[in-house]
Amino acid sequence: MTPCEYRAFIDNCLIGSIHDKLYIGDFEIEIIQKQEYDISKLNPARLTKFLDAQIQNTTEIRVRSNPEEFQLTDAKLVVTNLCWLLSFATHSEIRARGEAKVYNNTSEAIVNDSRRRPIRGKTGGNTNFTFVSADEISSYLQQTYIQYNILKDNRTLDAAIHYYVLAERANVPMELRFITLAVLLENLKYTFARNKGYKSDGNNFYEGRNKLYFRTLLTRMFSEVGIKEDESLLSEIVGLRNSVIHQGVLPRDENVNLVEKNIIGQYAKIHCVLQEYFLRLFNYKGQYRSVLGHVKEIR
Repeated sequence: MTPCEYRAFIDNCLIGSIHDKLYIGDFEIEIIQKQEYDISKLNPARLTKFLDAQIQNTTEIRVRSNPEEFQLTDAKLVVTNLCWLLSFATHSEIRARGEAKVYNNTSEAIVNDSRRRPIRGKTGGNTNFTFVSADEISSYLQQTYIQYNILKDNRTLDAAIHYYVLAERANVPMELRFITLAVLLENLKYTFARNKGYKSDGNNFYEGRNKLYFRTLLTRMFSEVGIKEDESLLSEIVGLRNSVIHQGVLPRDENVNLVEKNIIGQYAKIHCVLQEYFLRLFNYKGQYRSVLGHVKEIR
């Protein structure tokens, strides 16, 4: 019996060519990367050029199953979820641009959205991809899909990943990047506290009569996924969050210049712990490349 297939054409996705098929529920999934956008084959100069560009139609995702089991809405959901997971893994704004349904070898166009969407830009060609090789991407998607799908609504993961990616946009003031991270932290803290069932008055959460402060909730949120408490990092997070949210600016020296080196280091450390938090939240196990460029492992 000829399978029914849904095809989605993806923009802005720089990954290695994945040869193994993925299996999610009743679906067999094939991710086809255009050769010119295979990140494992791009030299640094060409990669930097792509990172500063607007790239269309880099990837095709094919979702197929037997006709009696095929549901178009379910196939579309799989593609949407994969796009968000790939956005997180590559720090890129990845979306489906066009799509088609294929049945008995007959193709029916459903949508053709030709709008261009900007790829994540990185100053100085700093790539910071969480995963690079095709095997890494394939393992990551296979491991994390189910947990992402379970948590995505209660934890508003689409919005959270969007904030995470937007914070990495180049050529914007550091204040804007920190504000984006601060909003992301508020998002994660709020959905964590709500899902834990803490009482709320609309502005704050409480355990009994005790108010649960931002720092306390972050500590519990990180601890739940196995991230050890780091007093120094938590102090930096709270201090910079308060500075950028309440004052609208980051700490500056006596000449009102941004303390650039220190601020960039703090930003990278905060982004790094958020990267690890997402991976642990998605139940990922294995190696990955941290935002700081180090190879780390979650066991």
